Amino acid sequence: MMRDNKTNDMPAQTSPGQTRSASGAGGPEHLDEKWATGTKRRWARCDNMALLECYYSSNPSQRGYMQRMWAKWLLRNPQSRLTAKQLVAQCSNIHKRQLLSQLEIDEVQRRYHDEGPQAARSEEEVLQEIGRQAPMNADDEIGWPAPMNEMLSEAATDLKAKIMARMKAGQPRNRLQRLCEVPSESLIESVNAALRAIPTVTITETNELIYASASVILETLGYKSNHGSHEIRYPPWKRRLEAKIKAARKDVSQLTEAQRGVMKRPIPERYIQMTIPEALETAKQRLQALSSRLKRYTKENEARRINRLFATQPAKVYAQWQGPNNRADPPRLETERYWKGIWEKEVAHNSSAHWLVTLREEHSNLPEQNPVTITVADIQERVSDMKNWTAPGPDMVHTYWLKKLTALHERLAVQMNQLLRDGTHPEWLTEGRTILIMKDPSKGAAPSNYRPITCLSTTWKLMSGIIAAKISGHMDQYMSEAQKGIGRDTRGAKHQLLVDRTVAQDCRSRRTNLCTAWIDYKKAYDSMPHTWITECLELYKVNRTLRAFVANSMRMWKTTLEANGKPLTQDLQQRHRDVIRA
Repeated sequence: MMRDNKTNDMPAQTSPGQTRSASGAGGPEHLDEKWATGTKRRWARCDNMALLECYYSSNPSQRGYMQRMWAKWLLRNPQSRLTAKQLVAQCSNIHKRQLLSQLEIDEVQRRYHDEGPQAARSEEEVLQEIGRQAPMNADDEIGWPAPMNEMLSEAATDLKAKIMARMKAGQPRNRLQRLCEVPSESLIESVNAALRAIPTVTITETNELIYASASVILETLGYKSNHGSHEIRYPPWKRRLEAKIKAARKDVSQLTEAQRGVMKRPIPERYIQMTIPEALETAKQRLQALSSRLKRYTKENEARRINRLFATQPAKVYAQWQGPNNRADPPRLETERYWKGIWEKEVAHNSSAHWLVTLREEHSNLPEQNPVTITVADIQERVSDMKNWTAPGPDMVHTYWLKKLTALHERLAVQMNQLLRDGTHPEWLTEGRTILIMKDPSKGAAPSNYRPITCLSTTWKLMSGIIAAKISGHMDQYMSEAQKGIGRDTRGAKHQLLVDRTVAQDCRSRRTNLCTAWIDYKKAYDSMPHTWITECLELYKVNRTLRAFVANSMRMWKTTLEANGKPLTQDLQQRHRDVIRA
């Protein structure tokens, strides 16, 4: 299919052959980001500061922030002809291209965290004056800009119908296939246009929409679904060659019977002009040539398949080379009893310890963390740091689709903020799949010989990652620089080992004395009571909304056990945080 190579003022977009993710620069993002780069305006530093002030004072986590930001911009620049889309795109450029320092951005965000009522009245006056205020309707509860008379293309309309039909079908979820190539930009744009026209009120509906959209995209690209019969399909060239080999064997059999004088059928038409011995030898050589061709083609095709698989999933290639997995499944009842004894046993920390009482007194006057709001920028920053094709959780959604379906970012931010305000969430959000992987084959299928790796739903990984970043930003002022275990931009124990080696080499070269000591904590990474996590959040005055949400979510942690691709148990309640999260 040929594309028109038309030149225009718009910037070139990323080609389908290049990997493209959701903009993870940590700034407000919009699908029409190209508007900013297409304008001729030169943005001064003071203009960028003023624009960020308008952005953060317009409550970007709520629906209609683009109109509010545009109104505030017109108050400052009455002669401006920039549209709301252009302003949002420039906000994204400020973060992605680092047009302002992080300190300046943080200062603006703090200054305009709580907008006063006077600014709201001024905004209302400007909107009424210019006649551009959008009417309120039922879609306002959803929390993202509802499409106002947006005309969908024929492709987007067709995709919208397919996505909605897939959502209404309510079929059980199966693991989606990984893409071997990046889908075309036009397909992704059509899907995002269709998604903007499909309303979802809850985060559960949005998750269903993500899965349905991914399924429709895979179907459009020609990928087969994983559910149903797994029939082996041979390529056409292989079927043709096998048919020719079958016909050649038939000819050899008939000519052999003719040479013996027992064949009642006529000689094949191809060999009528030859003598029987000559025809038999020719048929045998033809059969050998076809068999060699089939073997060569099969080998080359297998090599290409391995190369394609290695480019996307190298672990599967190594697993195939190691041969079939003959490891025995762990015993079901013993495994369930073993892990229930670890996870479902209620354990509380010693809240009356003398050192803890002293620590509470020392931290009693710490300031509480400022109110936390999840923005579109937070979602994009977190999504950009997540791996595309890690094993999905029970929702069967890969992170790749969150990066591509950018039309859902704003509503996800609104719905996550609603969950924080409510202090609770739907049960499926914190359900996981715990895969048991054998540690030492020589020890057999003992339950303790398996390492648990829990795969969480992609939506929960996104939200919990954002919450962790907010808490980490608050804790930076209390964390020691020497603490590398859970610090950001460090390698943990590797970092400390490198420091130790550097110090030892320096002392050895200078011939100085050195005394070092290493402390090994027993079971340092084993189970941790939930009460201690809550206690730590209270000690360091983490925002009370986050504390309540984290405490409620820990009560709802559940997981199912799987081994060698087979389910073992259902819904184990986790009372301790000691599972490796994927």
